[in-house]
Order: sequence, then C-alpha cells, then structure tokens
Amino acid sequence: MTQLPVPIEAVLGFDVAQDSVTLHDLLGGRTLTVVNTHAALTAALRPFRNHRLAVCEATGGHEAVLLGVLFELAIPAHRADGGKISAFARSLRLAKTDRLDARMLAVYGRERGATLPRWVPPPAFQQELTALVRRRADLVAARKSERTRAKAPGAKAVAASLARALAFLDAEITDIEAAIGNLIAATPQLARRNKVLLCLPGVGPIVAASLLALLPEMGRLPRRKIAALAGVAPHPDQTGTTRNKARTKAGRRTLRPLLFIAALTAVRGDNRFAEFYNHLRAAGKAKRLALLAVMRKIVIVANARLAQLNTATRTQLT
Repeated sequence: MTQLPVPIEAVLGFDVAQDSVTLHDLLGGRTLTVVNTHAALTAALRPFRNHRLAVCEATGGHEAVLLGVLFELAIPAHRADGGKISAFARSLRLAKTDRLDARMLAVYGRERGATLPRWVPPPAFQQELTALVRRRADLVAARKSERTRAKAPGAKAVAASLARALAFLDAEITDIEAAIGNLIAATPQLARRNKVLLCLPGVGPIVAASLLALLPEMGRLPRRKIAALAGVAPHPDQTGTTRNKARTKAGRRTLRPLLFIAALTAVRGDNRFAEFYNHLRAAGKAKRLALLAVMRKIVIVANARLAQLNTATRTQLT
C-alpha cells in the first residue's frame, strides 16, 4: 500500500509584491509584511532559518530578491507554478488578500512539500540569456502589433509614426539577437548545448536560444517530463464512459509557437522528422496533430542528445 507524504509543518508562505513581501509562518501562526529589499528580508528571515520549506509564487521576477535571501540563509525554497496555486486556492475557497495568500502558500507547502522541487539559483549566464530571449519575444510581439496597425483602414494619417516605430523595433530586435549570439558564443556551457540543438532539422538560432533559455532542464529530465514542460505532451481526458481525445495543456506555452515553426520547417525537408510526419499523414492523422507530434519529437530528441552531451562532459571531467 502506497503511503501518503508526511506533511511538513515548519513552512513559510510568501505573497510577493513589487515593493513588499507578506510572510506567514505556519508553525507559529504569525503574519508580517516586510519591504522587498535584501537587507529587510535578511533581517526578517534570520529567525526562521530552521524552517524546512518556504513557498512563493512566480511573480514575473519580483520574487528574485526573496529567493536569493532564502538561499543565503539555507532555507529550502519552492517557486510555485501559478496555475497549480490557483487551483489549490480554489479548493480551499479562501477570500483573496495578501495575508490569506501567504497563508494559503504555506498550507500548499505543508500539504505538497515532500514532493515539491527545491529552487536552485540559476547561473548568471542563464539569467542573462533568459532576459534577452524574453525581451526579444516582447519586441517581436510589439512589431507584430505595429505591422497590424499599419495595415488597418485609416492608418495613412499615422503612417510616418508607424514607420519610425517599426524601424526602431527592427533595430532593437537585431541588437538583441546579436547580444544573444555573443553570449552563447562566449559561454562554453551554452555553446556546447547550442551546437547540439542546431544539428536538429528545423532548429535555427532563435529556436535553439529559446530552448536554452526557457527550457534549461533539457538533458536532465525523462522524455515525458520534458515534453510536458514544453507544453507538447498529450494528457488523457477520460472518465467513466467518456473517452475524449488527449489534449496538450499547461507547460511553458511560450515555446509552442517556436516549436511549431521548427516542426513546419523540418517537415519540408529530407530528414527523420519529415519521414515521421509523412508516415503519420499517410496513416490518416490530421495535419495539425501530425505537426504537434513532430514538435514533441523535436523536444524528445533534443533532450536525449543533450543528456548524451552531459554524460560525455562528466566523463571528460573525471
């Protein structure tokens, strides 16, 4: 008989805002609000160094200082996924305030703490690459919006402004892409992994850099887990006599458009992914589903090759 995980009682929950952090100590039942600075958080958290877990939610980077302080004080931390936290909060049917959110995160840590992965600070180059890749994605989205406006009826009156904006965005995207390329070339860990990814059909410099930045776990997780993280794993939807088709959901869905482009490029060539795609189409699979299967295969093959690279690197070091 499978035993349920033993709840962890000494848990801290943190509701993080831009300027403040609300802390709830589940063991002592206390709640306090601290300024979101390194000095203030360090002073406030020193008395809790014996706690077994701290839980906060990803808040677009505002949690970075808190996580750094927790790591310095050797308090194990988990940065929770927003979707899972929302579902857990609905199950508790709690009202929403900073104090209640902090307590809810502490309860989440108590109930799930035994199976939650602990946060480890990424290397500085990984943080820089992620920031650059996300900035490029923002600029590309802004350029797409400006191009749409330029084609809209009545855009003639603002055509000059739109042209200047598009020229600016084009230049910024070019500069960011150059910075991404320079960072990868100057960082041996990234350069080795990038070289492996670029060998895959359909994977170009932008897709490779995005995978390195947004899916750094590649090469260290099993194939099913990495596919789920990339948002390309099918999840069954069956209950009782209902037999719905499996659907992809969750994961880091910002990768899906890039993987779609990679798959579309790959299936137009002469390679193993194109053969796989043509086999699925010949078997009656819809084009969309066949392309999704190719996206998943790209991630799985990339994961396997990076795992081989990790093994080879460890062997050389020993």
